[in-house]
Order: sequence, then structure tokens, then C-alpha cells
Amino acid sequence: MTIGTRLRTAVGVSLLAAGVAVAAHGAWIPAKAWLAQRLIERAWAQSGSDHGAAGSGSSVSSGSLVGSGGSRGSGGSGEFGAFAAGDSSRTGSGNSGSVSRGIRPWPWADTVPVARLHFVRQQQDRVVLEGDSGAVLAFGPGHRVDSPLPADGGNAVISAHRDTHFAVLKTVRPGDPILVETWRARVRGRASPVHYSVVATRIIDADDPAAIAEVLGDAGDDRLSLITCWPFDALAPGTRWRYVVTAVRDGGNDLDPPDPSDSQRPWQPPHRESATMVATNGV
Repeated sequence: MTIGTRLRTAVGVSLLAAGVAVAAHGAWIPAKAWLAQRLIERAWAQSGSDHGAAGSGSSVSSGSLVGSGGSRGSGGSGEFGAFAAGDSSRTGSGNSGSVSRGIRPWPWADTVPVARLHFVRQQQDRVVLEGDSGAVLAFGPGHRVDSPLPADGGNAVISAHRDTHFAVLKTVRPGDPILVETWRARVRGRASPVHYSVVATRIIDADDPAAIAEVLGDAGDDRLSLITCWPFDALAPGTRWRYVVTAVRDGGNDLDPPDPSDSQRPWQPPHRESATMVATNGV
């Protein structure tokens, strides 16, 4: 075998190996999203139940800091590392030791499920987690902690990645119904979902403070602001553009606001930077 033949063979093998690695990495992203959603759905099914709240150490102390995951935008390998190893040394007692009724999807998770979205026409469900840091968005849609919980009245802001959990937004159109099952309703033993209708879809610049303020602000109604990166088929990670779906609560539904005897949220996550409108990271 000549040197040239050996060189061509080596180059071919290297390219094949690189192709396999790229394909494996591409397959891992949806596999990770699928596995996380199965565990999150199990935790959601336990939320609000006496059995789940008193389960084997799965309820979360308010303010505790357990586990971590890398920001998707940074490309960190820790994005799904929380499933591999916990960090029990970081567990804290939190605010005066008060215990919430949120159920962690895995023992070292630093978030809990707070709602379920059902996209009726698309026949797809998404369980929403508390917090919208890069670590949370690696596992599912995240609720912005400084916005109201869904169906609590006001503008509930929820974001997720465009190529996994919120890829469904690409097919959502004005007039589409979205049903929302809320954590607070589950705690109160109410099974009926809250009905919303999509009223608008638009694209905004994440570097535009006025556009961001409008999307995140209170519009005086009960709405969902669902946010992901745009364009949906972009190959490069991170973008300055955001695709926003606005859904407003239908009339005739009983409001389910917090009251003085039940004003606690399912959990207060550790403070982390929101990834929803960070143009360099993106969702």
C-alpha cells in the first residue's frame, strides 16, 4: 500500500468517525429531552397529592440549591450532567426551612413542575418547570420566576428551546386553543384545565429593550407568553431573535387566583440569570 493510499484511508476513517460523532451528538439532544420529560411527567403526576408531598425525600425545601446543569448557549457538557451525579453537599435548608409542595423530577434536580400545557390542535403536551435559567431549559419549558404562575392572573412567561420542547410553536397559529393544567389547581384538587386561545405570533429582537419590556410586561389580562428562538431551522446555536406566541385566557372560566391561605408557590429556585432574552445564549 502506497503512502498516498494510506493517507487517503486515514482521512476517510477520520471523516467517518467525525460524522458518527456529529450524528450521535445530534441524536443525544432529542433523547435527553425525551428522558427528562418522562421523569418530569412522573413528578407532575405526583404534584398536589398527599402521597407525592410526603414521598421519599422528593419534595423540595424552599430556597434549596441542588444539582446543576450547563447553559445550552455555552455548549457546556453539564447540560444533562445532573442525571449522572448529584451534589448533595450543595443542599441548603432555605428560607426558614419552609417546605413547598413541589415534587422534584429526580433527587438532585433544582426545579419542580408547575404547569402542563396541552396544544390541542397539535396533540402535544409540555410540562413546565419553575425557572428559566439555561440549566432548567436544558430539561424542559421554564416559567420565568418573576412572572405570575399560569392562571394566577397576569402575564405568565414561559420559554423553551426551539429544536426540542418548543419546536411545537412553529405550527401554532392564532385561534389555536391551549389547555393549561396548573399546580395550584392540583393542590386544590381541581382537575379542569384552564382554556386559552392564541391571539398573536410575532418575532422580536432580544437586543431591543422596548420589545422585551412589552413581551414581559403586564397587559391587564390573563395571558401566556410562550417564547423560543427564531428561526426554527437555524443551524447555529444562539440568535438575537425571539419567536413569541401570545395566548389569552378565554372568558367564562373560573379564575383560580392565589389567596391568603394558599399564596405559596411550589418552589423558589436558586437565583440564576434568565436565559429567555439573552441574545448570546438564546433558547
